[in-house]
Amino acid sequence: MSRLVLRVLLFLYDLLYILLSPFILLYLLSRKDSRKRLTEYLGLPSQAARRAAAKKGCLLVHAVSVGEVLSVIPIVERLKEELQLPVVLSTTIDDGETISKKAPGLFNATTFNSLDFSPFVRYFLKNLNPYAIIISETDLWPNLLVNCKEQYIPVYLTNGRLSDKIARGALGLGTLAAEVLLSCQHLFVQRKQDEESLLALGLPKGRVTVAGNTKYESATRSHSMEKQTEKIIENLLDHERPVVVGGSTHEGEEELLFKVYSSMPAHRPRLIIAPRIIERANEICQAAKELELKTIKWTELIENEDWKELIVFHDLIVIDVLGELGHLYHSAKVVFIGGTFNDVGGHNFLEACACDKAVVVGPNCRNFSQDLAIFLTERALVQVKTKEEFINEVRLLLEDDDRALEMGKRARAILVSNQGAAERTAKAIKNELSALAPSSTGEKK
Repeated sequence: MSRLVLRVLLFLYDLLYILLSPFILLYLLSRKDSRKRLTEYLGLPSQAARRAAAKKGCLLVHAVSVGEVLSVIPIVERLKEELQLPVVLSTTIDDGETISKKAPGLFNATTFNSLDFSPFVRYFLKNLNPYAIIISETDLWPNLLVNCKEQYIPVYLTNGRLSDKIARGALGLGTLAAEVLLSCQHLFVQRKQDEESLLALGLPKGRVTVAGNTKYESATRSHSMEKQTEKIIENLLDHERPVVVGGSTHEGEEELLFKVYSSMPAHRPRLIIAPRIIERANEICQAAKELELKTIKWTELIENEDWKELIVFHDLIVIDVLGELGHLYHSAKVVFIGGTFNDVGGHNFLEACACDKAVVVGPNCRNFSQDLAIFLTERALVQVKTKEEFINEVRLLLEDDDRALEMGKRARAILVSNQGAAERTAKAIKNELSALAPSSTGEKK
């Protein structure tokens, strides 16, 4: 594709932004997290980010979801000392900024990323003067990538993965997708399948590397935990009543856990449910109370001096804050990973496996299909096909201590044996940046 054709297509892309701008503005104003960061969406980074990058620029890290932030942390840890630059985290949702605090001192500042409209992108880059940009997993935007290429800012995709849907869409765009992706200095992907999809677009083999999944490393990291959380977990483990944790659940999946509870009248487990969208906490509490489950929200529990008595009294704890789920997996005997009984495609189950827990997932895990195959082969995880099978499988694990324990040990062993992706990725980035600017940080050839 000629450079002229690309410029015309990007012009039309910007024109679409202009035409849709009233609707985009109304949407941003309708959301609390967007409303308070409106100037950042329009290209002006946060004051903290501008202050951090004021003297010599920054290493800009872009990650959207909780999982994307966690997956990039072990890479950034290895790069920060080497580059001796401030690190600014760019995101688009409050979740990413909140979870960044799980790595104290790693990020010097956070900001929301600008909308992918050329003037906003240029203003955003001008204010931060990034020495290099790391994008975690999938959040690639054409104007950002092309503008970085034109300004000689190297961009690296880390822990990249292409779902079947994204891969098909990219193939449909043909050389346009390839031209945009060629704005990346290098793409580090999780799987051979991801590499093949990118090569099929026309990217040269030297631009794509299968580095593995950094989430195996981020899952086994020790994240800082509040003292109160630690005490509650210890208390839950001391009780004879086993705990079932539902992580990142979606609408309809909580009812499955309620059915597990009601199907065991003699030895009912205690439930902990962390919805993927924390704003659903109230509706989950209401549904549970209608079934006569004694229910309390996490914020109500930790703020009460009599929290020990409240734990004993309640059947269900609903997590209504971000950042606690990874810790609370430690309290479980069995973990259910949500998004697997609908079309979401599943959420990351590696954190639960890192806690040596027996993990059960539903039939739809396309987002983690390769990882799932490894765990199923080693009998380190259970996948069920139906809701009835799910209820039965969770009950069996709750009643069989040895089986649940052995499953958790096998899962942990897989995580330990699959370390190294972050080290490989960070080393390759350091080598490439040294080649681009061999004399001093911040001075690219």
